[in-house]
Amino acid sequence: MKKLNYFILALSFLLMTGCAFVHNIPAVDVSVTPPLGDKIPIKVAVVLPDANFVLTNTRGLGGLGGGSLTETVPAGKLVRNLSRGVFPYLFRDVEFVQSDLHPAGIDALLIPTIENCKFEFEQVALGFGAKFVANVSLKGIMTDETGSPIWEQVVTASKTSRTSFSTIIPIEQLKGEALADALAGAFTKLAREIRFSRDIKSYAASKNTSGDKSAKKTPAQVDKYSKITPATALKKSVTEKLPPPRSDTFAVVIGIDYKNRKDIPHLQYASNDARKVYEVLTDPRYGGVPKENAILLLNERATRNQMMVALRKIRDRDGYVYVYYSGHGAPKTKGDQFIDAYLVPDNAIVTDPEALEDTSIKMSYLQKLMDASHAKGIMVALDACFSGGGKSIVPKGGKPLVGMLVTSEIMKPKGAGRVLITSSATNQQSWEDEAEIKGGIFTHYLLEGLMGKGGKDVWVKIDELSDHVKKNVPKASRRLKGQEQYPQITGKGNFAVTRNWNAAKVKDVNIARSRLKTAFEHGNINAKQLSRAMDELKTGQRSKTLEAYLEGKMDEENFGALY
Repeated sequence: MKKLNYFILALSFLLMTGCAFVHNIPAVDVSVTPPLGDKIPIKVAVVLPDANFVLTNTRGLGGLGGGSLTETVPAGKLVRNLSRGVFPYLFRDVEFVQSDLHPAGIDALLIPTIENCKFEFEQVALGFGAKFVANVSLKGIMTDETGSPIWEQVVTASKTSRTSFSTIIPIEQLKGEALADALAGAFTKLAREIRFSRDIKSYAASKNTSGDKSAKKTPAQVDKYSKITPATALKKSVTEKLPPPRSDTFAVVIGIDYKNRKDIPHLQYASNDARKVYEVLTDPRYGGVPKENAILLLNERATRNQMMVALRKIRDRDGYVYVYYSGHGAPKTKGDQFIDAYLVPDNAIVTDPEALEDTSIKMSYLQKLMDASHAKGIMVALDACFSGGGKSIVPKGGKPLVGMLVTSEIMKPKGAGRVLITSSATNQQSWEDEAEIKGGIFTHYLLEGLMGKGGKDVWVKIDELSDHVKKNVPKASRRLKGQEQYPQITGKGNFAVTRNWNAAKVKDVNIARSRLKTAFEHGNINAKQLSRAMDELKTGQRSKTLEAYLEGKMDEENFGALY
């Protein structure tokens, strides 16, 4: 009894004197009952978060001295485990992915995310016991091949932990148990909503109808393009011929969250953003970088040595090089002058400025690599900042750039074909957004540009990509964060970075010819139709029906019926 009284007295004292507490909630294993019934007849890609992704909640504790409590929730592990126990029982085919880029051959994307998680403390048995109630909100979004929403739902669930009478209360364990049970309940509810959703049923029916050979429409039934159903218009040809890899391209992609470090602020989305960039750059439809020419370094693999080895390859390439980095930056100052900057590897030492300099990568060194390279074009995109806040750190004894008047350029690449895109001005922060984008704001619009948005023709040029980022990031940072963030572009170039696939499918004659030949081989168009379509490609005078087919708005069968 004395031990318990001392514990309660000590806890009360701490609460009154304004201490900051951290509860690292464990990922408790929990089983979930698989949903019963017939599977929905579509193939779905379920987007899973990174296993190391955590949600962080901080709130005041009150008391005489204030104080705060920070709770870290292992959202990545829990969502991954429960998704694998639920979704394969709901759909005909399920594929688990880690990017919201739509894989080929998939009917729909499903993205489950924990929207909110809160814990309530309950004292029981006249103050001799304690338990916790976990309240969670789980959101599910399903989109089609074009990224358009099919269905969206938020469900909530609450569960109470067991009661503990221990003199040393296992608070994190109690919270972990309640959280796992509540989340299992939320996934069960979400599965039920999916099972009975009219929107999902309708979409699945349309996908199966449009793929049924017996349902082929005659010209009399679909005599106008406008009468094609939305499901048919959205259907993507599974025979879409992809372009060959671009053997003259090379990519280095780095993303670091620092979640294994206690002395460096953690980032939420850096590694996930890097993975998305890597997937776009190596996708044959967009970047076309051969996998053997692409290096991906995430978290613990992104050591100084590994980063140096990868970046040194810039000097040896004579084609096109694309470098992306998402992680912390750091300023190097002398007195009140900003003289250089660092990229901070996962294993950097931040105890003092000299240690950081010895274990990080200088921006001036990166510039030397760019200047010495014989590559035709080099793009370096950095989702990091050097101000000393946000996606930036300052070693002990160093100076932040806040309040300093510094140049917006941290590098000035020499010669044409060398372009550096940084996510913000030197003395600004680079922002991540948890509410809407769920990633770095800069990287979000960089990805949009890489996938063709803002591109004027078949290829996305470096200046078009830069313009798209410069135009959209400042508006988004003001809207989402209430802060200024202006990407900076230094260097000159007019080289292609990625393919604008939507435009390429229509404008690239070789791709168009290949698709027409495939439709002929499948018996969906005849020799006369093939010859007429080839003539249209030669003259450039394409009919609306041919344009619609090449844009992917019409499948082979309907094209043959209408053309």
